[in-house]
Amino acid sequence: FELGIVKIDNGEIEIDLNDYGFGRPVLYLGDGNGFNASVKFQHTLIDNKSISLGLLYQRWEFGKSNSEFISNGVDTYEIYEPRSESKHTIASLDFIFLF
Repeated sequence: FELGIVKIDNGEIEIDLNDYGFGRPVLYLGDGNGFNASVKFQHTLIDNKSISLGLLYQRWEFGKSNSEFISNGVDTYEIYEPRSESKHTIASLDFIFLF
């Protein structure tokens, strides 16, 4: 079992608005905090072979980003990321062969 604290410096997000003529603006999210937790069970099958089952959960968040003005030559908009929260859950099943 493992627990961890995550500190993210200078986070940013790139938004692909090329299809609308606004390019790929980058919003700066600043610093963020989060945590992760994981658990892994490993079982030896025979001498050099084993299997492992794992579960990982990660979460982090940022506050409001900077504002960016974007234009496609006709329209101009101000955009920002109001708040950003990411959650990930990963399950894994591994076959381990040592040689």
